[in-house]
Amino acid sequence: MKFWQSASFSEPEQLIEIAKLAEQVGFDGLLMSDHLFFPGKLESKYPYSPDGDPGFTPETPWPEPFAAIAAMAAVTRRLRFATLVYILPLRNPLEVAKSTATLDLLSDGRFVLGDLKAGLRGATRVEVQFNLDAVGIRHVEATETGTGKAASVTIEA
Repeated sequence: MKFWQSASFSEPEQLIEIAKLAEQVGFDGLLMSDHLFFPGKLESKYPYSPDGDPGFTPETPWPEPFAAIAAMAAVTRRLRFATLVYILPLRNPLEVAKSTATLDLLSDGRFVLGDLKAGLRGATRVEVQFNLDAVGIRHVEATETGTGKAASVTIEA
């Protein structure tokens, strides 16, 4: 059994110490959530709480997860990191692929991009397809070294 701790909703200035302590007490990993912005007023009920209230406000801090994970990975050696929620359609998928491959490489294979969301109310895991032809990309291939670490990503344009 593996034990992971969510660091979502933590004060950003405490993340470094949270990571150090999580590793020290034996957690296997830390999870970070992502919200690029909060609309302020929700028209529909939040689907993950009985009263429909999300439990966070426009003032809730949402540090950029890749930067936060990079900082925490730099002060730990064993702890793994993953996104608890990552809203991919708000980003360029090629930039996300490059950023996450770099983060995984620099953290010695300790990063996992998890739970990609469409950003829709009540959405669960979704398969998101991107029109790579529209940006002139014919083929994307990832290879790995057999150790679970990405060795390279090849993009043919």
